[in-house]
Amino acid sequence: MGVRRGLGSIVLAIGLLCAWGATFVYLSQLSLLKPGRLAQASTTLIHNSAVRGALTNALTTSLTPLLGSTLNIPTGTFHTIIDQAVANPAVQTAFAASMNQAQEHLLGASNGPIVLGGSAFSQVVAAGVVPFSSTAASTIAQQGISITIPGSALPNIGSYARNAHKIEKLLLSLAIICVIIALIIHPSRGSVIRRIGFWMIGMAFGNALIFWFIPTYLLPQIGFSWAQILAIVLRAVSGPATSFYVVLLGLGVIVAGLGQAIKKFA
Repeated sequence: MGVRRGLGSIVLAIGLLCAWGATFVYLSQLSLLKPGRLAQASTTLIHNSAVRGALTNALTTSLTPLLGSTLNIPTGTFHTIIDQAVANPAVQTAFAASMNQAQEHLLGASNGPIVLGGSAFSQVVAAGVVPFSSTAASTIAQQGISITIPGSALPNIGSYARNAHKIEKLLLSLAIICVIIALIIHPSRGSVIRRIGFWMIGMAFGNALIFWFIPTYLLPQIGFSWAQILAIVLRAVSGPATSFYVVLLGLGVIVAGLGQAIKKFA
C-alpha cells in the first residue's frame, strides 16, 4: 500500500508539472508569441515616463559625437526634443514599426538592430539642436539620425515560438496520461482528485500573479524601459486570460470538494 501511494504521488506530481507547463505555454501564446502585441501597445509605451527617459539617454549618446564636448546643452533640451518627437504622428508610426520589429526579433523572424529614426524624427531632432549648433543640425537634417531603443533587444525565442503549439499538446498529453496512471496506482483516488483540485486553485492564483499582478503593480514601479515593455507584454494577456483564471479556480474548488467527498465516503 505504501509503495503504491508513493509511486502514485510521484506520477501525479510529474503529471501536474506537465500540466503547469502546458498552461504556461498556452498563456504565452496569447501574450509573448502573438504577433503585433508590442505594436498594439506602442502608444502606451511611447508615453511612458521610463521609456521616454530611456529614449532621452539614447538620444544624448547619439548626439554627443555630432555636437562635440565643448557645447554645454542643458539636459532638459534632450527631454524637450523627445517630447516633441513622440507627439509627432509620423514618429509614433515609426515607433510602432520599431516595436513590431522588436517582437519579430523575439519570435526569431528578425535579428537587426531595433532603432527609432526616419525623416520626421530627424527633422524634430535637427530643430531642437539648431540653437546650439547649426552645423550639427544641418548634418542631422540631411543625413538623418536614429537611436537604439533601450530595452527592446528582447531575446530570440524563435525555436520555442515555432514549436509552442506542439509543446503544449505534448505536455497536456503527458499530464493526462500521468493523472490516469496515478488514479489507477494510488490507493486513495479521493486524495488524487483533491490534489488535482488544489493544483488548479494554485495555478489560477499563480497565473494571475504572473500575468496580472506583477505587470500591473510591480513592473511599472521599476524605472527601466525593459520593465515597461515586459509589463505591456504580460498585461496584454490578462484580459483574454481572465475567464481562464476564473474557470480554472471554479473547477479547482469543485474538484477539490469532490476529492474530499470521495476520500471521506470511500
